[in-house]
Amino acid sequence: GYVGYLLGALAALYHSRGIVMQLHLGALRDANTRGFARLGPDSGYDSVGRATDPFALAAFLDALAQRDQLPELILYCLNPCDYPVLATVCATFGGGRPGRVQLGAAWWFNDTERGIREQLQYLFENGMFAYAPGMLTDSRSIGSFVRHEYYRRIVCDEVGALLDSGRYHSFDTAQGMLEDVFYNNAERLFIR
Repeated sequence: GYVGYLLGALAALYHSRGIVMQLHLGALRDANTRGFARLGPDSGYDSVGRATDPFALAAFLDALAQRDQLPELILYCLNPCDYPVLATVCATFGGGRPGRVQLGAAWWFNDTERGIREQLQYLFENGMFAYAPGMLTDSRSIGSFVRHEYYRRIVCDEVGALLDSGRYHSFDTAQGMLEDVFYNNAERLFIR
């Protein structure tokens, strides 16, 4: 349909210009129509939507890859049931270039302690943590910027636990990875 065509055209354009495409999947916007009518958009009447269709997503990305038009891409999910699907889709379409297609930070209803820790586990388990672009802020509220500090503390706790348990052995390598996740990866992706 129209939306699929538009997304494909935008992806091809982003690829040709070296722009990172970011897709936020699984939102049910303005679910409470009475509340929406009373207070308008972005006033708390959104919800987690259905899980992402892995077949449709893979077909979309495959069509782009077949035409060599797959841009660098970050996939964010609002439905935490999507983490296994998106993590493996990211690995499938990375194309041998780490970080080309990646799982974005825990977003919206998932940017809680539990949600961030769950998302990090999928990054660790699928070998994608070192290329993660860190936390995002898609809010227009100044109060939302504290989530970056919250995210950093949780990430450091998780990496520290890996070091303490012996599952990760090099403090220096971990420190370099953390610098990449907290700054360098985002700079590489977004500042050109």
